Formats: sequence, structure tokens, C-alpha cells
Amino acid sequence: MLINPFYLWCFMIKKIIKKYKNYHPNKWESFLFLIIPFVLGLFVSTRTDDDIWFLLALGKRILSEGFVHIDNFTIHTDLHIIVQQWLIDIVFYKSYMLFGKLGIFIIINLVNIYIIFITYKLLMLVTGNRRNLSVLFTCIIDCLLSMFSIIIARPQIFSTAILITELYLLENYFYTNNKKVLFLLPLLSLLMINLHAAIWPMLICFLGPFILNTFNYKIGKIVSSSREKGPLFLSLVGMVISSFINPYGLEAITYTLNSYGIMEISNLVPEMMPLDISFGYGKMIFILILMIVLFYVVFNKKKIESRYLFFFLGTVYLTLASNRGVVFLIISSIYPISSFVSKYFRIKKEEDIHLKTKLQIIFIAFLLIILPLFIIISNDYITFFSTTKQQLDYIADKEKDNKVNIKVYCSYANCTYGDYIGIKTYIDSRAEVFLKVNNKKEDIFSEYYALQKGHLYYLDFIKKYDFDYFIVDYNDYLFRNLLNDS
Repeated sequence: MLINPFYLWCFMIKKIIKKYKNYHPNKWESFLFLIIPFVLGLFVSTRTDDDIWFLLALGKRILSEGFVHIDNFTIHTDLHIIVQQWLIDIVFYKSYMLFGKLGIFIIINLVNIYIIFITYKLLMLVTGNRRNLSVLFTCIIDCLLSMFSIIIARPQIFSTAILITELYLLENYFYTNNKKVLFLLPLLSLLMINLHAAIWPMLICFLGPFILNTFNYKIGKIVSSSREKGPLFLSLVGMVISSFINPYGLEAITYTLNSYGIMEISNLVPEMMPLDISFGYGKMIFILILMIVLFYVVFNKKKIESRYLFFFLGTVYLTLASNRGVVFLIISSIYPISSFVSKYFRIKKEEDIHLKTKLQIIFIAFLLIILPLFIIISNDYITFFSTTKQQLDYIADKEKDNKVNIKVYCSYANCTYGDYIGIKTYIDSRAEVFLKVNNKKEDIFSEYYALQKGHLYYLDFIKKYDFDYFIVDYNDYLFRNLLNDS
């Protein structure tokens, strides 16, 4: 099984090297190439998932009530909550109120522009300013982020941008010994804890391999040279201290510890499920991991800095443990490959180009950007997805005078639109809110899991909540029960 992917990987590498090793684009041409992943991101970001509705609902509530600590979106009362992405909620809601769906679409693509820019800067650093190679790997990384649904209206796009920035600052310090860049790490920590607290621990995890790379050791091809450790440890302290500057204090910092690794969530929430190569998504991730392994084990003949090995091992573990770990694999385990193949790509002195050529590039860039935007906006391709919007709108219209008292049963992640229009449902797409360790009241997600697995008698469940409406599909355990129940 390993032979075919290996030959395919080697064939691809040889073709790329042969075609591009003598081509060194100028800055203008590089800009033109980097529009490619941006255009892909434009189309990918036109569609959201159900999460957008609770983000907007929370943004609206925070602006009207201040920082909230009690959830009021579902039929459950007095659930304690941590709004771990409160700043994104506010930005999204204000944008939506001012410009509609287009406002959020613009924000996502501005963040994607930054991701492309900082990825390019990171690659230019590790490849020794080999622009051809940097452009190539920037396109690969950002296109992979689009393929794995990172460039959409969710907090992940912001945390991804922050993590890549952290890598750039740390690599800059390792390559130039410029300690000043490390002063920005506490700022990144401050941004992360308020934009996407669930991913804040990854900032510390990403710093770990660099700290380990300051000791002197050699294990086969794995090497590490001794260097000053103080600046990195001071940065770590600064990052921890700055993380406390958030509305929820220590609870936001420990949010991940209380929200992930739960058996029920890992078995029901798609992005938290372990890698399954029987599905297309799992196969893509497995092939990506296999290609990186083949590169390090077979294709690469150079010594490997220990931080790159630690990144690879750590992110592979995260990816195998849950599907959402693939983003960490993409941003931390692919960029180092560019430094190993850099010797095959030449670099030449920068030469200015004629004004006519510049104007031609600007015109082509204009067309590459404007045409997709025109197609997307004129055809109203920007979609805020909701599985059950029609059903919930029907209930809201029918019960408009008594909407606040209505109880609706809906399966996990299918009725988050109810949060936005004021329909109280049994559960939405915020799995961690329904864990007792977080809500301080009841293990609702465990109850839901027991129901779906047939461990809870459906009539006892219905009697407990006295629902007014049921929204079910054939995947729901209640479907076959309610179908034959008068």
C-alpha cells in the first residue's frame, strides 16, 4: 500500500523542482499567483454552517446586556456559560446589521488575505527568500485550509491566522535572534483568549517545540543546538499573564480542558470524531499525513530541526484524535518542508520590470478578483445555511404571540437558527454548553447521547420536557418511535 503513494509523491516533487527551480518571479508576479488561493477562498466562504446563528445571537445579546454568564437560548434554565468567542460574536453581529451577509463575507476574506500574507512571509523566511518556493507553498497551504473548511465564518479562521503569526514570530527569532519580535507573543495571547479561547492552549503547545529546540542533542537526523532559553520562557510567562485579560478569567483559559475529550462528544460531533479513513474526508487527511511521513523518512536527506519533528508528531496525534486537528497539521507540519527543498530552487537578484508589464499584471489581477466577486454577489451565492430554517420559521410565525414559551425538540446542531429568532430548542450546536462541568447544572449532552443510542426510553424523555414540536429526520432515534406513536 505504501509503494504507490511513495512513487506518486516523488514524481510530484521531481516535476515541481524541474519546472520551478530556475523560475524566480518578481514581487508583482508573486502577487498574481497569490490571488489563486484567495479566489478559491472567495467561493468557499460563500457558505456557512449552522454555527453562524448562535454567533450572531450571542453578539446581539452581549451588545444589549453586556457579558453574559447564563444561557437563555434553549429550553433549559440557568445554564452557566462561557462565551469563549465573544469578540467574534460582536464583530459578526455588527457587520451583519450594517451590511448583511456581505459584511461577514468581507471580514472572512480580509482575514484570508492576512493568512496568505503571513504564510508567505513565514515561507520567505525559512526558504531564504526563495520567492518561487514561497509562493508555491503558500498556495498549497491556503488551498488546503479552504478544502478543509477553515476559510468560513467560524472562529477557526481567526485562530488559524493567530497561530501562523506565532510561527512567523518564533521562526523569525530563531533565524535572526531578534528578541524584539517575541514581545508580540503576549499580544497574540490576548487576541486568542478573546477571539477563540478554546484554541488558546495551542499557542502554548506551538511554543513548546521551540523551547525544546534550545537544548543541545542529536538523535539520528534529529538535531537541536543549544541557545538562550530566557527570552522564550519570558514570552511564555507574558502569554499566560495576558490571557487573564478576558471577561471570564480562568474559566476561559481552562475552557478546552472542560470541553474536549468527552466520549459522548467524540462519538456524535463530526469535527470531534477520530479520523475515519472509510470516508472521503478521512482518506484525504490520511493521504496528507502519509505524504509528509514519506518526505521526512525517505525523500529528505538533510538534518531535521527537532521542533519540526515535535510539530509533526503532535499535530498527527491531534488529527488522529479528532477531525478538527487537521488545521494544526496543515499550518505547522507543511511549511518546514519548504526549507528542506529550498536548495533545489534558485534565488536571483531582484530586477525591476517595465511599466507596461506592471499594468498588465494589475489588469489581470483586477479581473481575477472582480469577476469572482461579481459572480458571487450578483447571483446571491452568499448563503447562511440552516438545516431547519423553514420549519423553525413556520413555528415562529404560528406561535408569534407565544413564541417565548414554546419548547421544540431538535437533534444536535440542526436547530441553531432557533437561537437567532427566539425559538427555544432542546439542544443546538454548542456541545460544550450542555456538559455539566461547564453549565454547572446538568449533563444534557449525555442525556441526548443516551437517547440517540437507545439507552433512554423515548416516552420518559418526552414526558420530562413536554415538547410542543418535534423536528426530526430519519437519522434521529426519535424518528422511528414518533412515526408510530399517535
